This record gives sequence, structure tokens and C-alpha cells, in this order.
Amino acid sequence: MATASRSEYSSFRQRWENLVEWDLDMIWIFHRYISESRFCWIFEKLTSNSPLADVSLLTWVAFIVALSEFGFPYLWICSGNLIVAQVLRFMLGCERPFNYDRQLRPTTDRHEFSYGFPSLETHMAVVVFGFICVKCWTWMWWPLVPLFVAFTVFVGMTRVYSYARFVHQVALSWVTGGLGLGLGILAWAQLAAWKFRYQNHIYWLAVVGAAFGVVVGLWIENGDTSRFGLGVPRSEYVRVLSNIVSTPPPPGAVPIDSSASTQPHRRRRPKMDSFHHLQKTLQKRSDEQDQIRQRLRSSLRNMHR
Repeated sequence: MATASRSEYSSFRQRWENLVEWDLDMIWIFHRYISESRFCWIFEKLTSNSPLADVSLLTWVAFIVALSEFGFPYLWICSGNLIVAQVLRFMLGCERPFNYDRQLRPTTDRHEFSYGFPSLETHMAVVVFGFICVKCWTWMWWPLVPLFVAFTVFVGMTRVYSYARFVHQVALSWVTGGLGLGLGILAWAQLAAWKFRYQNHIYWLAVVGAAFGVVVGLWIENGDTSRFGLGVPRSEYVRVLSNIVSTPPPPGAVPIDSSASTQPHRRRRPKMDSFHHLQKTLQKRSDEQDQIRQRLRSSLRNMHR
């Protein structure tokens, strides 16, 4: 029994290694083909590690525009898929192409927690534009359906071109996106049958907003905040916040004790907000730079003498 299970495991491992080798070859071939074609500039312009310069931004722009038309059903289907796909990606922790071939340096999704499957950009493109396609088909706007389908395929192709995902990971992300969209539509039909009230939408919207804030905070804590377009590295945030926490009270300030509430005429320590501490930190850094410049000037003068 043990020998049979070991044989099955080795056979599965061999098939997996063959799939990875084939996938790596396909990535090289696809990237070389696009690089030598006339469409290379499109892929170069629309693939970036910055969320504000990547093709996935168009997905969220379309989501915001369509949200005004489709309302809460569209919001819950897309937000539910986003949360489930993110949790699934963390649970699986699938490796990416550069884990097998160090020459494949990804130009997108370079964050350490951006695991291979599901491809969040591909999955959400299927959900966002898939729902729009369903509505276009219902409203008999058939010419728009091939356009949205082509864009969804293009998003997956950019993940392969940028060395960020395997081909099979992109293909499976198209499948998970379709399943997530179908399950979301069925779930919303059940909620509509239960007469989901407007107040419940507000409550759950607050929960989703809080979850989004937690995710952004974790990204800032665990990664580099410059990837959000802020241009400020994580070390700078940590340094400023540490200075805010550890800054001693100003000279001459009277500490507030428990009897302060019973002595209204006693001098109170002025309240210092975070912006005040940030100004002090920046001023201190400016003074240090001025001192360095003065030392350099004095050393240069001594050298000339």
C-alpha cells in the first residue's frame, strides 16, 4: 500500500514538473513573440508594478462607472469575489514563475504576498466585465460583449507577458472568475428573495470598508508604500511614527496629574498633535543636513588652505 502511494506521488510530481517546464517554455515563447510584434508598445505601456499605471486600473474604473448603473447587487458580487479570491490566494500560496527560473524577473505584482493563483487581476476582470456582459446581453447590446471579453483575455495575457503568472494560473483564474460570478449572481438572487433591506446594505458596506482599510494598512506595514503612488518608503513611515511616539514633552510643560480636574486654574500642558511632531521631525532633519553642509564647507576650506 505504501509502495503504491509512493509511486502515485512520484508520478504526480513528474507530471507537475513537466507542466512547469512546458509553462516556462510558453512564457519565454509568448514574451519573445510579443516583443517582436507591433503590439509590443501596448503591453509595455499597460503593464506596471504601480497600480496607477497598470491595465488593472481600467478594471476598477469600469467597476466604479458600472456601479452607478447596477447598484448594490454589482457591489456585493464584486466585493465578495475580491475578498474570497484574496483569502484563497493567501491560503494556497502558489509559487510564481521566478521561483523556478530566476531569469524571469516580474515587472508586475512584485509584492511578496502576491501569490500565483488565483491571479487577482484576471479573476476580477472576469467578474467585473462578466457582469457587464450579462447585462449587455439582456439589454441586447451584443456588439459590446466581444469587446469586454477581449479585454478580459488581454488582462490575463499581460500577467504572462510580465513574467508574473504561469499560463495555467491565468487559465484557472478565468475559470474561478466565471464560477465566482455565477455563484455571486445566485447568492444575490437568494438575498433578493429574502427581501434584503436597505439598512442592511449600509451595515455591510461599513464592514467592507473597514476590511479594505485593514488590508491597505497591512500592505503599508508589510511592504513598500511607494507602490501606492505615495512615493514614501515604509522605513520613513516607521521612523516618523517612532519619533511621534517617543518624543518627550517640551521643556517647561507641567505634567497633568489626577488632581488637574479639581484645579481648573492650574497650568495645563498644551496638546501636541501628530502634525506638530511631524513638523518637529522634519525641522530636526533639516538642521542635521545644514550641519553636514557646514562641516563639508569647513573641510573644503581647510583643504584649500
